[in-house]
Amino acid sequence: MPIKFNNFEEKKEAFAKATKEGTEEEQSEALNNMLESLANDVQNDILSQVNTEMADNVALQSRGQNVLTSEENKFFNAVIEEGGFKETETLPETTQERIFEDIVKDHPLLSAIGIQNLGAVTEFIYSNDPSGQAVWGAVV
Repeated sequence: MPIKFNNFEEKKEAFAKATKEGTEEEQSEALNNMLESLANDVQNDILSQVNTEMADNVALQSRGQNVLTSEENKFFNAVIEEGGFKETETLPETTQERIFEDIVKDHPLLSAIGIQNLGAVTEFIYSNDPSGQAVWGAVV
């Protein structure tokens, strides 16, 4: 999303004019004004985006939707950028817990038999030398 500049363009023009016609002091003041305006515009735009995202999250949460944590956002954004899941990465723990809670809620039998969430306990062992691997024939 592009940054919306409010006062920066006019301060930039004032600085350009000062560099052509002004004294060193006027140039310095115009540069300071331009940089201050740029900083203010960027800060206001970032705050606006953060406020919009927070309001969206509150609205989703009030509707009963799940809102992602910062760790989940980071993980899923990386998945999108890389074009899929890597073999060595696992879902964030909070996502795993939510999935488990949903499964238990949707299937009361699991709750009745006392299923417990033990977290992510699966580990993979990788080998650089596959010579001792079992070889299987074609799976039909």
